[in-house]
Amino acid sequence: MAARVTGASSDQVMFALTLIAAVVSSLALYWMLQCVINDPREAALGMLIVLTLGTLHLVINYFWTGVVSVNNLAFLRRYVPSAAFPFLFIFCGAVLRAVRLADWRRKLFWIGLAGLSFTVLVYSYFFLWTAALAWFCCFSIILVLVTKEERIGAIGTLGGAGVLMALSLSPYFILISQRVHSTDQALALELTRRPDLFRLTEVLGFVALLGLVYVVRHKNHGVTNETLVFTAALALTPFVVFNQQLIHGRSLQPFHYGLFVVNYVAIAALFITLVLVCRTLSSREQKIWRVAIYALTFLAVLSGAYQALLAGRRYAAANFLRDSALPAMRQLAVMGRSAQGQSLDTNSLVLCTDVTVADTLPTVAPQPIMWAPHM
Repeated sequence: MAARVTGASSDQVMFALTLIAAVVSSLALYWMLQCVINDPREAALGMLIVLTLGTLHLVINYFWTGVVSVNNLAFLRRYVPSAAFPFLFIFCGAVLRAVRLADWRRKLFWIGLAGLSFTVLVYSYFFLWTAALAWFCCFSIILVLVTKEERIGAIGTLGGAGVLMALSLSPYFILISQRVHSTDQALALELTRRPDLFRLTEVLGFVALLGLVYVVRHKNHGVTNETLVFTAALALTPFVVFNQQLIHGRSLQPFHYGLFVVNYVAIAALFITLVLVCRTLSSREQKIWRVAIYALTFLAVLSGAYQALLAGRRYAAANFLRDSALPAMRQLAVMGRSAQGQSLDTNSLVLCTDVTVADTLPTVAPQPIMWAPHM
């Protein structure tokens, strides 16, 4: 759709999407962290750490096995999750802002933004919206339990956001109910109630929860209940998404959560927890913390740069092949438009003998292809 509106080609739009997604995701995550920890410098450092260390395990695996992953810097994978990835942080930050505000006019704005962000997530990527829903449920339950004086206001705010979320999900579930049931087999839907408790993201979440316990025991006046609950909900999200099958007995390719969603959520929870722990320390210990966090940020940036280098090497041969086939694909694009009215040729059929070219041809020429890996 973006290609048709702008008149650009699909590959040009995909190229632009990478740049836009990187910038918008960075700004959205920075804003969410700033809402939580209220320190622009630490929020900026946290943004770099979360986005670059989310797939650090793939770099470690490369050094261990020599296998280059196709998912380095996974949040930039196009078009999902990159197109909708920033809305996860916008949703979480908007809910937090709505809960904190007392003015109902401003509160309604943030509730509306949360509902709009969740709607974008629902109709973009399954693993993003289900993770957002898991976080929202954790946040709501814990906040209602720990809040005493403003419990009614919290219930009203969360209820308003929940209504908007339910409205966005209603058409989605109607569409899902009308799917062809053979789709479940094609998507590797597994019927199981087996718990899944020892993934890396769950370990990180557990460490964050232990840190929050320390913060609660040494709580200072600068840490609010909403901040603690927000961080605890982030830390609990991996446990919920990897064990939701205990409730309804269905599990759909859960590795996607670990690659594209909760790895970033868990690291964000751990980073916020470390910031809160630091604020309970003495001035001298806080100076040591700042040196450590700058060093970690430097290593994180190096990790991100190396992941980009690995990704470039991984796709270099395929990209050269695409470039060599581009003149033929452009000629097909010319042939695909008739002389009368420039209508597209959708009746011809193209057989590509190389799967890489077959994957690329639909972004250039209008003719249908006989087969491709991602049809």
